[in-house]
Amino acid sequence: RNGGEKSWDFQALLHTYFRVKDISTVEITGLESSPYLDKTSTPNSSGTSSSEPQKITSKIDQIFTPASSSDTPILIHHDGNKKFQIIRDNFNEVVVWNPWKEDAASLSDFEPCEGYKNMVCVEVGVINGWIELGPGETWEGSQIISVQ
Repeated sequence: RNGGEKSWDFQALLHTYFRVKDISTVEITGLESSPYLDKTSTPNSSGTSSSEPQKITSKIDQIFTPASSSDTPILIHHDGNKKFQIIRDNFNEVVVWNPWKEDAASLSDFEPCEGYKNMVCVEVGVINGWIELGPGETWEGSQIISVQ
């Protein structure tokens, strides 16, 4: 809630790290055929994801604008089984991030360095643009994470 007398702008991103046994067996569904911004390239590049589930085979830092509605769950599958389900409300984007070997070693707060093999970040947020909150206005966003 903006309790002040002036409008202000903000962005929001919920940094959620999911532990997995083996990143090579992870597939993410719910982002198929979605526009994305790839932040691993210089300059950043954009594209549209394939109609297949997202697999993590190298460093990834992509901002997806899901083509499906916000009540369509983002699913993280592990070893062919649904592991986590994410439902987002009032968050327009989803970031998928894994630093992979080369970046994990250079991150001072990422231990152990081989930990990239056992995690994936799937983060809901509003980051492609700003939310303006006028005096007295409120904004709410949420995610529901279910473990299967």
